[in-house]
Amino acid sequence: MKTFTTSILLLLCAGVQMHAQLQAGDTDNVVYTPVGINLQLLFNPPNTFDVLSDSIDVDGDGVDDLSFNITLANVPDFGGGVADVAVLQPHVEIMTTNYLATQLQIGENILPDSTWSNSLSWTLAANFIGLIGPTSYGEWLNTNSGYLAFRVIQPNDTLYGWSDVYAQATMDSVRLKVNGFALETVINGNKDIATKNLAVFPNPVAESLTIPHADYSRIEVYSTDGQLVKALEGQTFDRIDLSGLAPGLYHLVMYKGNARWLGKVVKQ
Repeated sequence: MKTFTTSILLLLCAGVQMHAQLQAGDTDNVVYTPVGINLQLLFNPPNTFDVLSDSIDVDGDGVDDLSFNITLANVPDFGGGVADVAVLQPHVEIMTTNYLATQLQIGENILPDSTWSNSLSWTLAANFIGLIGPTSYGEWLNTNSGYLAFRVIQPNDTLYGWSDVYAQATMDSVRLKVNGFALETVINGNKDIATKNLAVFPNPVAESLTIPHADYSRIEVYSTDGQLVKALEGQTFDRIDLSGLAPGLYHLVMYKGNARWLGKVVKQ
């Protein structure tokens, strides 16, 4: 798939020889690339076996690295849907839990000492009847949206990244969406740590958060456990009312076209 890279409101960049702890959904230390993969099979008539796939190049070398796939079938030994991801290149690995792709929620750490794999394929969501009867599994099955962590192993460094994934599988349909992916950057062997200003204030905030540039199409506020606690869309925003939220740390996600930005705000 052809992808394009978006520079994300970078106010300050400095090369440093350190590893910044990357979090799922964090756009502070990465370059974000929207891709818009949208695979869906919505009908499952008898005697059919359909497979759709699309792939992305996460490290910009012109060769696709991750393949996203869906299967929907209605044959004697198998009926239902499966969504999965496969690694196409040996220097790319994804975070896994046994035979499943690990689902992270926004703000969760992408840790180097997690389980990483670069062979076979891993299930995102599966719901089918097979030889052993009704079967359903996959970390995306009940919580359809999440982040898939991956890393790129280079001769002098290992870069970490995430992909924003939606997967849903039933007996009669299967959907898989990938909005984009993010990857840490390296310049001359040094991690490029980018500081970004979302231009929101005050922070900490007691009631109302001000947004000077009111051209975002959607704004989401998440708690630290990944729960969406507030969402605004379909209007022009210049402030967000957070007075009804409990004190604590929240993640703020702003959407503008195909790009998005993530920040953190403390509610007093």
